Amino acid sequence: MDNRKMLWLKGEEMIKQMNRWKNIMQNESKFTQAQIDNFTIQSSKTIVDMGLFSYAIEDYMTDNLK
Repeated sequence: MDNRKMLWLKGEEMIKQMNRWKNIMQNESKFTQAQIDNFTIQSSKTIVDMGLFSYAIEDYMTDNLK
């Protein structure tokens, strides 16, 4: 599989997990909307940051995910 495709699939999986946890938080009354929004923002930033560095880690992932 192409390395960029693999990175894209990993990012897609991370987004699904973020949305899963966001839904769990929304169903729990102990979380405020501000906390949920902060979680979403921070998670999204992490995913974007990983995308920006994807080329730098491409060789590492290729060698270690075989």
